[in-house]
This record gives sequence, structure tokens and C-alpha cells, in this order.
Amino acid sequence: MPTFIDAIVLLSSPKSASEVSTLLSHLLDEHKLSAPDDSMVVFNDHNGLERDPEYASSNQEALRLLAENPSLGGIQIDFAGQKVSIFLYGLMPFSVNAISLSVLASGYLSNQRLKELFDGLIQELHSSLSAKRTISDFELLSPDSFWRQEVARLKDDIFEQDYLVDLR
Repeated sequence: MPTFIDAIVLLSSPKSASEVSTLLSHLLDEHKLSAPDDSMVVFNDHNGLERDPEYASSNQEALRLLAENPSLGGIQIDFAGQKVSIFLYGLMPFSVNAISLSVLASGYLSNQRLKELFDGLIQELHSSLSAKRTISDFELLSPDSFWRQEVARLKDDIFEQDYLVDLR
């Protein structure tokens, strides 16, 4: 079973999904990162209901679809010869509290360029969104509820654990 390096960008307060998707689209364009042709957009469940994935032909279209879904979701992009998954998460409909990025650990650990680009992207996201904390390490998204627990701790200015990357 593959192992992933996960990064979680935790916002100090919720931002609108449209604002975050626009910023993320510009950031991906700046870095010349793109979704594969006919990229699948996966939606987070909303009120216990699943939404079928849809296909998008560009980053902008994929991120627009995410912003229009109350519970948001994720896409995959081509990134230095690897796939990176980007998911938006919110505690309220159409709002973003956290963004996750995931890359295969084997690629991250064996490819210095990939590591530098991935770490640079999460640092830039952290700065651009004025995030309260951004962390990156092995398998942070197992279990899926981790980001919710971290958002709750950050509201009380509680910073726990040490990570490979820990931006504040």
C-alpha cells in the first residue's frame, strides 16, 4: 500500500471557496502546474449524500466546480512527474478551513526537485492565505478527521506535535 506525504494548510479563519479556488488557480498557473486532460473532480460528501465525480478540462474549471459544491472536494495535478492531490475542506458550506496536498512518499523522498517544489508550493500557499499553521509529514490524513481536530486546537492557539514541515 502506498505511503503519502500529506501537507495541511490550516486557515486562521474560514475563507470563501470561490476566493480560495481563484487564488489556487493563479498559484497553479504561476508554477505551470496543470490538471491532466479530462481531470476527475472528486466531491466531498454533503449531508451524508455522495455526488458523482465530474470531469474538467482545466485547473480553472476543476476549481470552479469545487467552489460550487457546498462540501468542496479535490483534484489531482501533474507535479514534477508525479501526481499531487489537492483537497479543500470546510466546516460550513462553501467555506474553506483547510487545504490538503498529498504526494507519494517514495517520489518525495527520492527526488530532491520534487521535494523542493512541493515544500515551496505549501510555503507559498501558507503565505498567500495567511494560514495559521501549515504542517507536512507522513500520512497526516489518516484518519480523515485529523484536520478537524487540528482546526479546533488552533482556535485555542494550541500547537501540538512536531512535523517535517511546520509553518506558523
